Amino acid sequence: MGAAGAAIMIGGPALVMYVSPTEEELLAVSLSHRNEPKFTPERRQRVLESKEKNQQEFNEFVGKLKEYSKSNKPIWVLQQQEEKRLRLQAEAEQKRIKEELLARKAMMKSESVGADAPEKVKR
Repeated sequence: MGAAGAAIMIGGPALVMYVSPTEEELLAVSLSHRNEPKFTPERRQRVLESKEKNQQEFNEFVGKLKEYSKSNKPIWVLQQQEEKRLRLQAEAEQKRIKEELLARKAMMKSESVGADAPEKVKR
């Protein structure tokens, strides 16, 4: 009985590792059960280029979930609050940029008016 349990405990994960394809094998197989073409070299390159970015986004997502799980509130409520906070922050940033542009325009306009005035006097 103990030998059977040990065989299952050791053999199960070993079998999974043996049957699981590597990333290269996954990119080499067809996209679905139909006879669609395999990954083209361009598509393969895009997948490899976006791999690091996707992994970073996933790690950030998991980090946020861990942070949210420390609270007593449901995760979806915390996500909504975070989205609202980010949206308000983005709106405030856009408003600041817009005000800065308007101030620049006003300053440029006043400078151009001030520069034109002496020329008119000289004529």
